[in-house]
Amino acid sequence: MKKECIVIKLGTGVLTQKSGAGLDPIALLQITATIIDLKQRDKDVILVSSGAVGTALSEFGITERPTEITELQSLAAVGQARLMHAYHAQLSPYGYHAAQILLTYSDLESSDRQERILRTLKALLKREKVIPIINENDTVAVEELRFGDNDALSSKIAIACGASKLVLLTTVDGLLTSKAEGQTLIEEVTNLEEARKHITTETGTFSVGGMASKLEAAALASAAGIETYITHGKHCADLWDKIYGTNRRRTRVNVH
Repeated sequence: MKKECIVIKLGTGVLTQKSGAGLDPIALLQITATIIDLKQRDKDVILVSSGAVGTALSEFGITERPTEITELQSLAAVGQARLMHAYHAQLSPYGYHAAQILLTYSDLESSDRQERILRTLKALLKREKVIPIINENDTVAVEELRFGDNDALSSKIAIACGASKLVLLTTVDGLLTSKAEGQTLIEEVTNLEEARKHITTETGTFSVGGMASKLEAAALASAAGIETYITHGKHCADLWDKIYGTNRRRTRVNVH
């Protein structure tokens, strides 16, 4: 029987320290343990990981995200190597291997290229000890650098590979009501228009996506029949219970 496939998207804010002092080792430990837990429960796992630019910014001591695209692309080239090294260092003690796939949106818009990508993913997932890690190829593409922080890319990957679940990890428990309403967690979204009313325009120092892009990506995947969740990436040790059990400290997006 075909294994259930879970796509997990990690934002820059999850992977880096709030102070901007580089990758967050505690978050990486939790993420790795979560991946291994899912694998041991006989699930296929695909990561869609942001963080290349944010990693390079902290490496060079840059405190604000540049706006010039070529500068961001050069930083991505540096940060991507550092990011994959970090994943390798976390996974290898468990006997797992990180497999890097760099994509652009046009790769998924071409049926021929998408089919080649899916064949590669299928071959990687056959290797029990390999974790495919997808990031947009920021050294040549500009869509994610300007707009999405890989949120849209993760939903497109989940749809293309027939995943059963998409989990968008961020730096809050999920979609929150407005400050005037006390910022309580919305456990389930069934109306996209109503949900948009709660969105703020805030993003992290090094990230670009924010809750707006996560909600839109989640709605896209949900409309395709994929169970979709937004939850806290820094507190993901209980991810299994959030998507299979009774822990409701997450937002499930269920719109069609």
